[in-house]
Amino acid sequence: SNDDDEKFQELIKNLEEDEKAHVIVCFCEGMTVRKLLLAIKYLNLTNNFIIIGTDGWADRQVFNKTQSMNDFGNNSFYSNRM
Repeated sequence: SNDDDEKFQELIKNLEEDEKAHVIVCFCEGMTVRKLLLAIKYLNLTNNFIIIGTDGWADRQVFNKTQSMNDFGNNSFYSNRM
C-alpha cells in the first residue's frame, strides 16, 4: 500500500474503538499486511485482535530479518489454500 503509517494507525484506532471488532481478516498484499501489523505493534495493541490472512503473504519476505510473525503477538494466523 502507498498509504503512510498514520493512515494504518488511524485504521487500527478505529477498530480498537469498536467494542465488537476482535478479528481482522486480511486478503491483501505483503506490504499492506506489514504496515497493518506495524501499526498494531506501534499502538501496543498486539494481543487485541485475531488476524487471519492467506498463505499468499505469510510465506513471503514482508518482514525484515529482525522481525517475524511472533513479534506482532500470538494471535496471527494464516490459512492454507484449499
